[in-house]
Amino acid sequence: PDSTLAAMIRRRGQLVVPHDNTVIEQGDRLTILGSPRDIIDLRHRYDVHATTAPRWWRTRRQGARAMRQGRAMRQGRSQMRQGRAQ
Repeated sequence: PDSTLAAMIRRRGQLVVPHDNTVIEQGDRLTILGSPRDIIDLRHRYDVHATTAPRWWRTRRQGARAMRQGRAMRQGRSQMRQGRAQ
């Protein structure tokens, strides 16, 4: 999609900043910037599977897990206090 950007190419241990005339070679690893939806579209279009989960996905997932754990701990403490008050 037009809203994505190839920000970096890792090629044979070197970092390459892509330009208009840069050719993607077999074995290149790309860093693509764009909205999550556009990144997923690119992966499906070219049948490419990311080797790692995108950072935004890991962060959201870890944040949601931490929020659930914190909520459970607060509820447990609240229930313990209520039990002592009775």
